[in-house]
Amino acid sequence: MGKPNLILERPHSLPHDEACRVARETLDGYAARYKDYNPQLSWDRPDHARLSLMGGDGEVIVLAGKVVLQLEIPFRFVMFKPVISRVLEQELAKAFP
Repeated sequence: MGKPNLILERPHSLPHDEACRVARETLDGYAARYKDYNPQLSWDRPDHARLSLMGGDGEVIVLAGKVVLQLEIPFRFVMFKPVISRVLEQELAKAFP
């Protein structure tokens, strides 16, 4: 992954194992739902996933008290960064109310 140009953090109050489970279920669900976009998702640790979608690479890190999403948005989608950011923030809020 290159340098991320979108970094989102969402606080949570879940125990670490539970937060990891929620993150995994949420991301795995999105990968299945948006399979036509050929998302790539790999969990290299219970609290860390690497992802790739439409030429953008990123990672999700589950920490004590927060979830961090870092994403490298491809140049051709940079003009949509505010929309992408808003949608991802909404999805994080749903997963970690």
